[in-house]
Parts: sequence; C-alpha cells; structure tokens
Amino acid sequence: DNNGAPLCPLCRRASAGVTALPSIFDDARRWFDLVDLDRSGQVAAEDVLATLKAQLPVDEEAIDARWDSLWAHFDHNGSGTLAYDDIAAPERGLVAFLERAGLNKATPKTPRPPPPKLESEPGAWFDYWDEDGVGYLEEGEVLRALVHSLEVRGDRGQVRGTAELVRACLAACDIQSRVTREDFVREDGLATVVAENLGLRSFRTETPRPVEPTNYDISVRTNGGRTFAATDFPAGILSADTTVESLRSMIAQLSDSRPESIRLVNRGNVLRDDSLSLRDAGVRP
Repeated sequence: DNNGAPLCPLCRRASAGVTALPSIFDDARRWFDLVDLDRSGQVAAEDVLATLKAQLPVDEEAIDARWDSLWAHFDHNGSGTLAYDDIAAPERGLVAFLERAGLNKATPKTPRPPPPKLESEPGAWFDYWDEDGVGYLEEGEVLRALVHSLEVRGDRGQVRGTAELVRACLAACDIQSRVTREDFVREDGLATVVAENLGLRSFRTETPRPVEPTNYDISVRTNGGRTFAATDFPAGILSADTTVESLRSMIAQLSDSRPESIRLVNRGNVLRDDSLSLRDAGVRP
C-alpha cells in the first residue's frame, strides 16, 4: 500500500504528485529544482539529457551521439553531475550553451498526435510506442502505453489494475518481460489478449458473412403434373405472406404455363383461393 500516493505509470513507484516543468530558459532555478529529484543539489547527466530531449526540438540521435563530448562543456569538475551554477553560469553554463545554439528561440516540441487504436491497428500502435525503434517494448513501456491509451493517468486504482492486467497477459502469452513486435501482432499475440481482456472489439474478429435468404420449405405440384421445390424459386422470395396468386405467377415464369391449381405436395391440400397466403394454408418455415 502506498498510502494513497499516485503511482508512476512507468515504474509503478509512489510519487508525490504531478508538476509542470517550466522551460529552462524561462525559469532555470525551478527547472533545476524539479530535475533534482533527490534534493542533492546536483543533477545527473542522464536526467539532464532525458529532460532536454523531452522539452526541446533537438535531433535525438545526434545529441545522443555527441552527449559525452557536450557534457564536458558544463561538467567543469568532471563529477558526472551539474550544480545549479553549472546550469546558470553566464558564459559556460548549460543555458548559455543552449542559447548560443538558438534553442531558446526554437518552437517547442509539439504534442504527439493520439496513438492509433490498439484494437484496430495493433502494428501501428506498437510502432507508435516503440519510440526508439528497437523493435521491442519492455513490460514497463507496455504499461505506460496502455495507461496513456486508456486515459487512466492519475487514477491509482486503474493504473494498478492495468499493471496487473499486463502481467497476466504476458504470462498468458508466455512472454517474460520484453515484447517483440511479432509477439505483439501475431494472431494470438499480446495485442489480441489485451484487447479481449479490456473488452475492446477484437481486430481479429472476422466480418460475419451475410446470411443467405431461404425460402419456405415447400414443394408444389401443378394440375399438369409438374413439381416445383422451394429451391426452384429465387432465394428468399417465398414467405409467410406469399399468396397463391403470386405463387402461380412464379410457376408460370418458370414453366411458361400458368397452372389452374396448385397442390401442396407435403400437405396434400389443393390451393384454389388466389388470396390465400402460405401462412393461411398452414405452411411453416
């Protein structure tokens, strides 16, 4: 029990709350204090990198490749961490460096469009959340993706329930923790199992085939001795409301001769009243 504290959707650890992170250019002090989660007065290189990539329109692959050399410009004592002065120093600080690169004038990252629907586009859904393009998602990444897709962020109970669902579905698919794209999208894969457990309309469900209309199961014999079965008539044309008159007209089209009378072979009675319907004659489906 986390004493009612909200849970991080990624690591499921208790958190104190959710706070908007200001721009490093607008409020460097507040930015530093929020990134300094342990209140040590120092921020680690990986935390700075992750935060900058989340906030600024940078080439993530390029900054990843050059980060070690860039870091040396700010980490003046080689400690692997930055103090606030390393961030805010007028000439050699991180903010000054970013301003020289013009990133203070760049348009902030625009929000990503909503993810595709899991139940209808499982492959596109997986690719959307595989943000680093490695071809697999860890269990925590699957949970984070579902929490966002289902819009249950901030609801501790639903996040916990979603975490339990992910673990159960992984076990059902015999997946340890790392989910490949193939594991996810195959016919009996994780996407199918998750969608079914969430009650989503399965993207695997085949479109029902239309039911072919059927005729009443009757056979009739004309006064000339010809016998016609229900299958001789167009599908679905014979119903409870079909009259003797219309039935005789159909037979005339099939045989080029209009019968004077019709006998129901399976019931024996002769139908002479043109206004009589098959229902009235005792015919049942």
